[in-house]
Amino acid sequence: MSRIGCAARRRRAPRDGFSAPLILRFAVDDLKAYGLEAAGAGAAKPSSRQLTDWFWNETATGAAIHVLREVLQAHEDERLRLIVSNFVVPAARVRGG
Repeated sequence: MSRIGCAARRRRAPRDGFSAPLILRFAVDDLKAYGLEAAGAGAAKPSSRQLTDWFWNETATGAAIHVLREVLQAHEDERLRLIVSNFVVPAARVRGG
């Protein structure tokens, strides 16, 4: 069992009304938004395609999110598996396994 799963079972949800898997989804969404917004804030004006290619193919954050998805797809919590399988990495960016 992963450390994330153990910690999730021992603690309350970090915010009332939201499960730990849903909070994880929101945190990953925030990381993606932060990276993409920062990359698009400079003088250059890359297209959304260029930004997403860069994020998913060239950043440590994109690579870490892929690993997080792969690891948590084997978790025993069905809700967590559903969220990481469907919402963490866009379908067009999922790597073949």
